[in-house]
Amino acid sequence: MEDSWRLFFDDDLNELFVDAPLAEDPQGTSAFEAWALALCRNMRGRR
Repeated sequence: MEDSWRLFFDDDLNELFVDAPLAEDPQGTSAFEAWALALCRNMRGRR
């Protein structure tokens, strides 16, 4: 991993995909998936 990426990620990038969603997160299998889908839908004008 390049040094610049270490500023954003401490350990394994897999943490983004296996982080369990919180109750207030949108629906999804991981927090990353839930927020990515919610943001994408919003940009496309969907809910």
